[in-house]
Amino acid sequence: MKNILIVGASGYLGRHLVNEAKKLGYKVRVLLRREAREGEFENHPDEVFVGQATEPVSLENLCNDIDIVISSLGITRQKDGMTYRNVDYQANKNILDIAIESGVSHFCYVSVLNGPQLRSSKLVDAKESFVDYLKSQNIKSSIIRPSGFFSDMKDFQSMAKKKKIYLFGDGSLKINPIDGSDLATEIIKALKKDIEELNIGGPVTYSLNQIGQLAFESLNIDGKIVYIPDFFRKIILKVLPRITPLSFYGPIQFFLSSMSSDGNTDEFGSRKLTDFFGKTI
Repeated sequence: MKNILIVGASGYLGRHLVNEAKKLGYKVRVLLRREAREGEFENHPDEVFVGQATEPVSLENLCNDIDIVISSLGITRQKDGMTYRNVDYQANKNILDIAIESGVSHFCYVSVLNGPQLRSSKLVDAKESFVDYLKSQNIKSSIIRPSGFFSDMKDFQSMAKKKKIYLFGDGSLKINPIDGSDLATEIIKALKKDIEELNIGGPVTYSLNQIGQLAFESLNIDGKIVYIPDFFRKIILKVLPRITPLSFYGPIQFFLSSMSSDGNTDEFGSRKLTDFFGKTI
């Protein structure tokens, strides 16, 4: 039985990773900032290590007897004085350095789909800087690039409740978001197959127009999709960094940058967005 360390375990994907690894019989250790958060897990991890990924001194012995590290550690919104560089890059680097020193054989990192093409986003650039560092080290690595999570699609329902959904362009951009549980399952499979890089999305590809309509239908609301010319998106991307701090424009920059091209990729899993929308009403 292999021992897995899951970093970012208290996040949306991290909790699914813990559950999936436990179901498959792995011995699971998680890194948490506060031990009290252990109660968030459906299947409790075997070990809880309390420490701060941004503080290497608190991570001594973290990777002892660990075979595989899976990290989905990252932040969308900067808070507590932490930047994307502090967390998405440096904190993951801290974990990796300790993993290598401890003899861990395999390090898996969850980045984003089309990461190399989206490095104009400060958030993505921090993630991809870590990907570059990971690939340069003498350790087996796997890079997972999901298209987006079902949980990200909640914003469509939030807009739908107000009877208007706003889209840039004509709404034809495509995406196949994936359920966290399906993604966790495929990540574990990828580790078993020693897959070095995996682009992954859900089983159904939708246009943004279709997702908007599904959001209205899930709420039984007769609403309207409002189209915003794409040049406004480009203007916002140029102007916001000049007039607002990164803590404000960072998430917006990531979202608007990802809207520059299709976000669909290889289809995996079985759970559909229609089922998720039904559960999140």
